[in-house]
Amino acid sequence: MRVLKRKTAQAPSKGRKNKKHKKRIGIPAATNQVNTVEEVSSRLRKRIQKQPTSNMFSDDSISPKSVKATKNIVKNYGRAICIFIGSSVSHPYLEEMIQKEHQHVILENFIAYIDERKESLDCIDRLKNMLVITENDSTEEASYKALFKQIGVIFIKYFSVNWIFSGRLKYKKAHLAFRYKMLRRLKNPELFTYLKTKKIKFLTCTQLRVFCQFLLSCMFFK
Repeated sequence: MRVLKRKTAQAPSKGRKNKKHKKRIGIPAATNQVNTVEEVSSRLRKRIQKQPTSNMFSDDSISPKSVKATKNIVKNYGRAICIFIGSSVSHPYLEEMIQKEHQHVILENFIAYIDERKESLDCIDRLKNMLVITENDSTEEASYKALFKQIGVIFIKYFSVNWIFSGRLKYKKAHLAFRYKMLRRLKNPELFTYLKTKKIKFLTCTQLRVFCQFLLSCMFFK
């Protein structure tokens, strides 16, 4: 009788297993030449440089829609304050301010001063120039800036909500969300350099994986 021998599967050698493991985690396999930490780091550095710079950082929270919603907030608030100053609703407040602190100011001249600059308030810098008093300003212009700041605070506190929901603004929620930020900027115009909060940007998964491979290579050859 012929005895059939059963073939048994041979277990992979340890060297082959380690070689596959090293390849999977990104560490170069053992070769005739010993790789130093400097060689591995230079390879990984080249891989990082090949990645496009536009994909190194991402900020998914900023969408085109949110950019459009906040693009004209400063301009809309600035012009709304100017229109409020020209309306009869603001006159009682302005007259009280003039009697208390600015007796030399004529109300009609102040309204004319604001009307001349209403259309130019299209950015943060120009609105800031209407609020910050400098050494070169005359006494009359300094009083105009102080009045504009005070009446602007009153408008945002008590009249801006009605203006947002009764007007023709397209992004009403965005203007309502930035209401208190605009109020803080008016109270401290010297710090008025930006409106939106700056966001922290993070590395992408590809960049993080390459960085981890670099750390593993350093630990392997240490």
